[in-house]
Amino acid sequence: MQRDLGSFPLSPGVRVKLVSAGFQTAEELLEVKPSELSKEVGISKEEALETLQIVRRECLTNKPRCVGTAESGKKCTALELLEQEHTQNFIITFCSALDNILGGGVPLTKTTEICGAPGVGKTQLWLATLYKSPSQKESAVLFQITPQGFRDAVVATSCSLQTEGSLNYRKRSRESEEEQESKD
Repeated sequence: MQRDLGSFPLSPGVRVKLVSAGFQTAEELLEVKPSELSKEVGISKEEALETLQIVRRECLTNKPRCVGTAESGKKCTALELLEQEHTQNFIITFCSALDNILGGGVPLTKTTEICGAPGVGKTQLWLATLYKSPSQKESAVLFQITPQGFRDAVVATSCSLQTEGSLNYRKRSRESEEEQESKD
């Protein structure tokens, strides 16, 4: 069975250069030396070596990744997806308590949402994990900052009594401050 190069965890830049040079399947790369691949594709020798190592490692495992029907042209069973999830790598945060909460670290190829009050270190956590990607030199991370109101609305709805009480308390304290200022 010939496996398409699009199903391998290669950087997009290398993948484009491989396809442009005429490589379509993994079998076409298995007998190529890194120096030959470097010259033919126009990438550095290090990138060529890393590409060949990834392709050979993935081919030796004999477990094709279930990327989805749109990219790979094959379907996966729920069991295959579950097995793939159990063998998935993580980016460790070097904070054992946080790694335990996250089930071993920040999972690769998953969406992870970290929310909390301003100033607790959400942005610092994500910026620190960007440099700890275990696999490739070139990788992509989507880091999205959403408006704070999105989470606050959900929390406020689920805890309406507590929220209303704290808002009323704040209003009263502001009114009393304004009264004090007007008296002065």
